[in-house]
Amino acid sequence: DIDVSADGSHLAAVWGEPTSATTSDGEILLSADGGTTWSPALPGRHWSKIAISRDGTKLLASARMEPLSFSQDFGLTWKSIGPTDDWNAMAMSGDGTRLLAAPYQGMLSVSQNGGATWTHSLKINDRTGAVSLAMNPSNPREIYAGSWQAVRKPWTIVSGGPASETGLYKTIDAGATW
Repeated sequence: DIDVSADGSHLAAVWGEPTSATTSDGEILLSADGGTTWSPALPGRHWSKIAISRDGTKLLASARMEPLSFSQDFGLTWKSIGPTDDWNAMAMSGDGTRLLAAPYQGMLSVSQNGGATWTHSLKINDRTGAVSLAMNPSNPREIYAGSWQAVRKPWTIVSGGPASETGLYKTIDAGATW
């Protein structure tokens, strides 16, 4: 997973062994010079996702079955925010105050205050969850969530699901309605 600031000067990546099509078991690498040099950040966890604010100062990272980690100083210090879960998709507003996070096959959660409090926003069903999140940089109240259904039983695997449950969801009111 990789993300870049609006001007391209700051990059954040999760580098490691892929554990599935959407996660890796890796470390966080940061670059403050457009990708010329990279430094590890917050070692010792199994990182899978990373998001960076447009100005490059704020980072949101997820490790499997842990709270989200949030940095307001490009990885110098970190704090745990939100509940413990297996986070699948994340996004943040340009200023880093509005955060989005969705676990595998779970309810999309939204924070309007940099992770201090969270509200549930989008729940499709027990088999379908958000796999990709995007926020309009010029209007952070406009959010898109791509969904996918995955069910694994001893006798079958369902990947995709019916069109009535999977697809693209949009909100223009910061997740109040979809």
